[in-house]
Amino acid sequence: MIAQTLQRALHPVSAFCCAAIAALAVSPRPAPAQDGLNIAAAVVRIQVVGTTDEGHAVNQWGSGFFINQDGRILTAFHVVGRDGGGQPIRWRQPSSAEEANPVITVDRMHPTHHYWERLPNLRAVVIAQNDALDVALLDISGQRWPAARCSTLRPNQGAPLRGVGLREGREVADNLPQGEVQPSEARDGLRLRLVGMSSSRGHSGGPIYVDGAVVGVITSGRDRLLVPGAPETFATAMADVIASLPGIACDGPPTALARTTDVMRLRSECSVRKLRELSERVDRVATSGSVRCEGGGVEGRSDTQRRFLEISARPGHYLDGPAAVAVTSSNSGSHSGPFYQSASGSQLVTAARIEIQCRSPSRMFGPGAWHAVTLSANERRIVDQALREEIAGSCRLEYPDVAGATTE
Repeated sequence: MIAQTLQRALHPVSAFCCAAIAALAVSPRPAPAQDGLNIAAAVVRIQVVGTTDEGHAVNQWGSGFFINQDGRILTAFHVVGRDGGGQPIRWRQPSSAEEANPVITVDRMHPTHHYWERLPNLRAVVIAQNDALDVALLDISGQRWPAARCSTLRPNQGAPLRGVGLREGREVADNLPQGEVQPSEARDGLRLRLVGMSSSRGHSGGPIYVDGAVVGVITSGRDRLLVPGAPETFATAMADVIASLPGIACDGPPTALARTTDVMRLRSECSVRKLRELSERVDRVATSGSVRCEGGGVEGRSDTQRRFLEISARPGHYLDGPAAVAVTSSNSGSHSGPFYQSASGSQLVTAARIEIQCRSPSRMFGPGAWHAVTLSANERRIVDQALREEIAGSCRLEYPDVAGATTE
């Protein structure tokens, strides 16, 4: 029975929309209200193990959270329905009614001992999905579970949101850094675009929240789109989830989400403006150097010289694009490189170097040799969370709170 239900749940979206969603009947009971810190109690770790039609083994992880106390778990569809390359998974047909493929298991953080525990004798089943929105609904009935409160109100531009997820290889949940809602591009569709929030593999399916209520589901992340060095996370809004998966109810949206103050909007525009100014500023860093080899002289000896020439970005900066090498003078000389070095834990290039060398001929009174070059590159500011908070602080000073200045 589980295998048959799972097979129906993982049909293509077009067939599912006509049949499976229409047949879905979910009657959630109201979940208890929680503040932002306690939303993590509803977060779970999801493991999907199975075999594709081509015989390839699948073993992948993601995040999710209980959307009600009856065992409904919301996650990203690609956690259960796409492979690591983003391609749809066609699961092998089970050989018997008792054999499930895939097997979806769920772990949650133990409420008192703070370690991950697998929910005993329970396997999750996909009961609804929407590939276009990258969301899926799982069922793991059996007992009452701590559920997250959610809101159908779509956060306005500038709203500060936070997230929770389980990064691959970690044994504790990550509280993701705050991100601000910014306008999405056409290619982003309906997704919420959170600038400044960095998400990694395994965070997909986790909740995005504000004021103690979940407002979205993490679906993906990317780097250096708004400004170089600034991460972005994307989420499907709960309003769109509920519209596409009927039967999910939210426990009364907080009124704070319904308003965005003029001051908040001005601060957000101030932050974006200053970040863009920083990102558009380009400084040129350069250094020059040379090597010189002595001539053969009376003894006719050859001479070989070599050295490294390096440029480094200033603290808080990185080198953008390839470094340029300009040869200013050369006679029997050469160089190799550039070779690049990245900051620890980052893909941003912070240093570049070349090796320059020369070799004079081995003959009596032979000529000398030399090689002189200039190494240069563009330098930009790294826009990280610390800088974003610094800019946000300066914008708060520029636009202080004004009583009663709110707009719907």
